[in-house]
Amino acid sequence: MNCQACNYPDSHVVKTTQDEKTNQIFRRRECIKCGARFTTQEHLRESTKRSDYKTPAPNKILHK
Repeated sequence: MNCQACNYPDSHVVKTTQDEKTNQIFRRRECIKCGARFTTQEHLRESTKRSDYKTPAPNKILHK
């Protein structure tokens, strides 16, 4: 995540909170270079599991 003040490409997370109602995560970050703090927001998507149906393998005939 780039810093909004100096555009440095690295920061570390200071605090993380999650809003269960809206499925969002808010992360308070601090720039490693200039020390500026900013908040990022992530939206969580619910995923649905795909069917566990597996196609049967074709019969293999081994000849000796």
